[in-house]
Amino acid sequence: MKKRVAISLVFLLLAAPACMADGPANVKAVLKAYVEGRYHWSNVRIEDLVMGNAQPGGLPESISIIKEPPGKTVFGLGFAGGLNVTATAVVTGYVNVVKSAHLLRINSVVGPGDVASSPVEASRLPKDGFFKEDSQVVGQVLTCSVGSGVTIMSTMVSKAPLVNRGHRVTIMVDSPGFRITTAGELVESARVGGNAKVMNLSSRKMLSGILVDENTVRIREVPFLGEGRSAEAYQAAR
Repeated sequence: MKKRVAISLVFLLLAAPACMADGPANVKAVLKAYVEGRYHWSNVRIEDLVMGNAQPGGLPESISIIKEPPGKTVFGLGFAGGLNVTATAVVTGYVNVVKSAHLLRINSVVGPGDVASSPVEASRLPKDGFFKEDSQVVGQVLTCSVGSGVTIMSTMVSKAPLVNRGHRVTIMVDSPGFRITTAGELVESARVGGNAKVMNLSSRKMLSGILVDENTVRIREVPFLGEGRSAEAYQAAR
């Protein structure tokens, strides 16, 4: 890590315009680049930089962080000649996140025009679950309706295919010692791996289960099958 920081600082020193005098403004630019690289933020704002009583010339040759951002941050700066300075600044980090461009309806497929990236303060974001690139969301199916300008979270979309209401499926009941299958029909659109409501086409009874694939619903609880009853009794109860 120290080696990478040293290389980055050398690059910044070489890239700094010759016409700019070394000083707090230039130090602020170096700190900004350092924080962006360390925390992988898309943009950083550094304000109220205070470098203590010392007023070193030139740019820092090394940087360490004593108190982490965001908010009031404390840096340790090493300058030529062995001079070490403690600096404080208010650091605000921003992350580009994917937001809804307009109202998005549940079960609709996200298109390129449905989302757009927008900067959000890092302190207002959860640790994970959001998206940084539109391509990560486009093509997925919404699991809920989303208002305009809302940050898209991983719980709001799914790559699992949606099976529409009215689709014919096989209802499967598994129980120790036997398996029963019968024809059914989805009464609500469902996503593979999610809950599904299905109608038994023979008895016209409504059942709930899991859509294990596009053509199969597994019933979680065996209806009409009490303790000690056999598969034949279940068949009769259907």
